[in-house]
Amino acid sequence: MSLSNPFRPTGIGQHAAMNVFKASFSEDLSTPPQLHAWDDYLLLTALHKIFIGTTVNGGKPLIGGIGLAEAPAADWFPTAKVVGADVDVASLLMGDEGFCVLSEEAPVAEEEVFFNLDYKIPSDLLASDTIGHVVSVEYQYTGDAPVVVWHANAGTEETPNWIPLFPGIEGSAPQPGMTVICPCDGGEGDSGTQTYKLTIPISGQKYPDEIWLMNYAV
Repeated sequence: MSLSNPFRPTGIGQHAAMNVFKASFSEDLSTPPQLHAWDDYLLLTALHKIFIGTTVNGGKPLIGGIGLAEAPAADWFPTAKVVGADVDVASLLMGDEGFCVLSEEAPVAEEEVFFNLDYKIPSDLLASDTIGHVVSVEYQYTGDAPVVVWHANAGTEETPNWIPLFPGIEGSAPQPGMTVICPCDGGEGDSGTQTYKLTIPISGQKYPDEIWLMNYAV
């Protein structure tokens, strides 16, 4: 299966919103799940430019995340990597060097955890730099293997409309229909060519104007 149309999750980025992304597990977990980001589906390295940064941004990752038990401040983007940032505390994401915990205690079956993502683009990023990456949820269990279900909100913060997402599998190459995330500030959305473009700022750093979810295509 795949997304029927690309869409922009409600509240994604620098907004005071809790209902942006959520994940749930069909079985009890043994520890709180964690939000990480990696180079690719092998989930082994974080060496792409999106993680090592540039001179303008001080050599920091360009992607940040936050696990949520309530809506954060609208300017929640982190300034540093945190190894296991607590719920409602943001961290720059970089493999095992910067990641977020998504719940205070291990979730029971069907309990939901919530999070948000954003990017900060520096002016000295080059079009040739690799900013491809994979966002993952790491979890542990002691009984039956859980089925993990991801959703993103296409409704409002007050009345969410949760759209199923279709993540890849660790160690497997991306397949058509898997959900990809596209930070951008131009392009043609769900009724156009479904292509998205990201403009590098002339100076300083900027958050992308929009962040879309769409299907992976070869």
